[in-house]
Amino acid sequence: MSYLVDLAEELSNLNSDINILAIGGGSEFELVQNYAKDSGVLDSNFFMEGYLNKKDMPAALSAATIVSSLFIDIPEMRHNSANKLFDAMAARKPVMINYGGWMHEIVREHNCGLKMWNRSICKVAKELDQSVRDADWFESASKSSTQLAKGFFNRNVLAEKLLSVLQTTAEGNPDRVEAIAPGNFFDK
Repeated sequence: MSYLVDLAEELSNLNSDINILAIGGGSEFELVQNYAKDSGVLDSNFFMEGYLNKKDMPAALSAATIVSSLFIDIPEMRHNSANKLFDAMAARKPVMINYGGWMHEIVREHNCGLKMWNRSICKVAKELDQSVRDADWFESASKSSTQLAKGFFNRNVLAEKLLSVLQTTAEGNPDRVEAIAPGNFFDK
C-alpha cells in the first residue's frame, strides 16, 4: 500500500482532486497509516478503511471511479489471478494495474484501464489524473471493463468452456482443446 501513499503524494503535488481510499486490514495497516501521516497525505487525499466484509465490497467499488490492482512486480506474480481485477470489471469500473503478466495484457488489449507497469510514480500520477478527467476515456474504459466481465470472464461461459475441455479430453481429443480455450497454459 505504500505505492498508493506515494501516488497520493504525487497527486497532491499536481494539485489533483483525486482521492485514494485503501481498503483492507493486514499486518502492514499501521505501518502504511504512519507512512501516509509522515507523507502528509493521510486524511487529506489518502484515506484508509480497515477490513471490509466481502458482501460490502460491491457497494464500496460502485462508489469508486477507478479500481486498482497492485502488486510488487516480481516475475512470480505475473501469473497471478488477482480478484481485484475481476471485482473492478464486475463493478463496471476501469482498473489500474501496476504489474506485468497476462492481466496487464488483458488491460492493454481491451483498453479497460491504465497499465502502469514499469512507470515512475510521477508518470502514474499524471496519467491517472488526466485519464479520470477525460470523460471519453472513462466511458470507453468502463464499457470495455463491463464487456469483459459479461463476456470473456462470465462464469457461465467459463464453466461451459471448462466442461467442453474436459469432455474433449475425455473423448481422447486433447488436440482440440486449443480451439475451445486458446492460450499457452504452460508458459513459465
